[in-house]
Amino acid sequence: MLNLNKILILGFISFCCFYYSTFFVYARSSTFWVSEPVEPADGVIVYGWGFAPKEEIFLWALPDEDPKTGYVPFSFSKEKRVTVSPMQVTEQSIKFEIPAVFPPGIFGVEIAENQFLINRPRIEWCQPSRLLPGLKQDETYPGSELCIIGHNILLSPEDAQRVKVMVTAKKSNQSLFLEVIEVEKYCCRVKIPETLSTGEYDLLIHNGHGGQSGWSEPFLLRVVNPASWPSKILSIREYGAKGDGKSDDSEALRKVLKAAESNGGAIVYIPAGIYKVKGSFYIPPKTLLEGDGVDFSWLSWPENEPHGEEDFIPAAFVSSGQFALEELSISVRNAKRVLVDRSILKDEEVLGNAKDWEDLSSLFKGGPSAPTGSASDVFLRNIRIQFFPFYGYPQDGILNSPQWKILKWGLVRSPGLGFALALGSLANVEISGCEIIGCRQRAVHLKNGRITQNSFYNPMGAFCLTEIGGEKLFVEDNWFSDESAFYRRLSPLRYMYVAHNQFSEFGRGNRLALSCNLGFLMGKKKENTLTRHQPLKATAVGNELILKEGTFPKDSLVNQQLLIVEDNKEPIARKVIANNEHKVSIDSGASLSQDKELSVYLLPWSSPFVYSVVSSERAETKVSEKNLLPGLVGLDVLVVSGKGAGQLRQVTAQNANTISIDRPWDVAPDFSSLLLFYQWEGRSIFFENQGQDCRFLFPLSRFGYDVIFDGNQVKRSGGMIAEGGYFIQWINNILDVAVNYPAVRTEDPLDLRIKSLDFGALGFLIDKQMDSNKEAPFETIRAAVLRSNRLAFGHRIVVGVDHNGEGISTQAVVGKDLLIDHNWFEHGLNGIEIGEGIRQSIVMRNLYFDIKEPLRIKEKKDIFIKD
Repeated sequence: MLNLNKILILGFISFCCFYYSTFFVYARSSTFWVSEPVEPADGVIVYGWGFAPKEEIFLWALPDEDPKTGYVPFSFSKEKRVTVSPMQVTEQSIKFEIPAVFPPGIFGVEIAENQFLINRPRIEWCQPSRLLPGLKQDETYPGSELCIIGHNILLSPEDAQRVKVMVTAKKSNQSLFLEVIEVEKYCCRVKIPETLSTGEYDLLIHNGHGGQSGWSEPFLLRVVNPASWPSKILSIREYGAKGDGKSDDSEALRKVLKAAESNGGAIVYIPAGIYKVKGSFYIPPKTLLEGDGVDFSWLSWPENEPHGEEDFIPAAFVSSGQFALEELSISVRNAKRVLVDRSILKDEEVLGNAKDWEDLSSLFKGGPSAPTGSASDVFLRNIRIQFFPFYGYPQDGILNSPQWKILKWGLVRSPGLGFALALGSLANVEISGCEIIGCRQRAVHLKNGRITQNSFYNPMGAFCLTEIGGEKLFVEDNWFSDESAFYRRLSPLRYMYVAHNQFSEFGRGNRLALSCNLGFLMGKKKENTLTRHQPLKATAVGNELILKEGTFPKDSLVNQQLLIVEDNKEPIARKVIANNEHKVSIDSGASLSQDKELSVYLLPWSSPFVYSVVSSERAETKVSEKNLLPGLVGLDVLVVSGKGAGQLRQVTAQNANTISIDRPWDVAPDFSSLLLFYQWEGRSIFFENQGQDCRFLFPLSRFGYDVIFDGNQVKRSGGMIAEGGYFIQWINNILDVAVNYPAVRTEDPLDLRIKSLDFGALGFLIDKQMDSNKEAPFETIRAAVLRSNRLAFGHRIVVGVDHNGEGISTQAVVGKDLLIDHNWFEHGLNGIEIGEGIRQSIVMRNLYFDIKEPLRIKEKKDIFIKD
């Protein structure tokens, strides 16, 4: 009996030890996002879970010692720490201030035994400055110049000489310092030695602060030998071309391209001269067309006045990936497009009517279907494309001319027409040093893309649209005239570095400068052919749409995401629950105008999915739905509410009501949490760009994740705005002279979301219909920083104000955890305006000069003011 009592007592003690040890492990706070970079006297947001109301914060200023050749964890010793009090604490976030007496550099932080560093460099991705065939993301080659993109690369210009970059071979563990060519705040260029062996390396960077603890986490870099294309040179002169500006050299160009195709690719040399050609030409794979310079080598199509559609060729050049153009000019008038790659045909928005599709697809070898394997390797370097569909003046009046009937003289977007350049769904693409003149140009859905030192414009003025987009996209030193946009119809926008670009207007000044139209969250990509950009016409009767055109098999549209547009009203997103040939039943939501003609767009992705959580363990989560919808694998999952909100992962497996993710949660979601399954967009950097006379610079429509706008300048515009997002930062931007440009009627339903204001704005303009939007039943703003911006002559910071400048009346919490500090305001009616539904925010140390009403805060609950 005594032995049994001892056993029971020991068992009870063991249980208590296990319980309390488990409790403390799970009760300890955890962090997964910190607002950085920061300087002394700046506020900091730390995001995670488990912060106590009276939390004590310990800070260290790391010494700037010799970093040597390896990372050594910081000791967090008690001797040199400084204790600070938090300014605001919730269970999800904690905000505090870096002491002003600290020197600039890397700071150590300890909160409830959770230790981490602020301003430590972090590599996001990398790319060589000259792309070569066969390269994939985060690969480079011996002898290249490598661009490293990330955060906290350079904390101040004075540190440039102290930045170090090192690679360590995975196999031999030998380390090598790389030569630093140039370094900026978010990008560092280094030289890869010619003698560096191919293989896998750990890439590390040091920003000059923090000693051995200041090295970044290792980033996997692959050094490879690029693929080779045939180097045989075929001169167009050898095939009969004269290049005298008079003779017809079409047959010679056709012959030399055919010879290149027979050779499996070649260098087609275009010596200095003007080569008159006509018709359409196919550029075979692994072929480079190279001239003697844009001012010397010309391929010129006829410039005669067209008499009918038969005078317009479908395209001047077509290709199927794996081609290059360098050092030459292309001049085209009577064409529907200039340079079209087969990859763009995956996006039916580029197509016109059925006949136009047939004419264009017939130009490609083997028909419209793509070759085996993914399309890749397109390089346009130092070329000029002159596309003048509006050249000359018609004898019988503008409206009777073929240019108007087919291309609208370049004044109106004609479906699928008017492209000087059309590339899409390609990998490993470089467009550099080019001059693209025309109505429309598109390079979208690129993976590992590089767009640098180009000019995109239309000398007619105010009628030019440039669309770019993709993943790991480097956009630097370009000039964009008139309207430009990041386009994301078929794939999300991720990991973009956009720096030192200029945006300007020739004419009306009502266009958007690289707008990010993330207007509707993307679910799983649909592979069927039902998606189309050109709208169906329909009328609404209750929650049913009566189609006036098109027929669909019964229930073939179930779960299809629709976009419904009436005139210039806000687009409405709805989902199909049933259909027959001419009738579509949709889910409930915002009311539709009855018996009026509506435009219905079938979007190429499904609706996002939202599920509540039952429980989580490391990399597995159970949700409330007993049987999950199929197709979640490959989608991203974001915790949008409750415990762990803000964490992003990818689904790797699903089974009944359980999902597995690619890596464990930092903070495990629980029954209070809500999960959003979709394709995330963001993790992008917009640095030191300049815009003038544009309606908005980088307007972010709807929902971005982890985006930073730093050091941008915009004059005579409506400002820089977003509709929502998680971990968005605007720092060091300059907004000068607010101008209200009227919105222009547009055919693109996503553009309708971005409307004009009667003042200039920096911040969040929340859609007043968001609280009734079933697509996103959660806070649309989480952890945002607006710091050290300068706003003058009518610009203000706004949060929670709708598109018309009116406050939102809502009972919902629409935003949490904003930090608005150290901003400068001068000459305006208002400084900072915060609407209803904003919680857990801080406004501090802002300066106001000649501002009639510095602060306008409609609901001061949970908002700490220290101005």
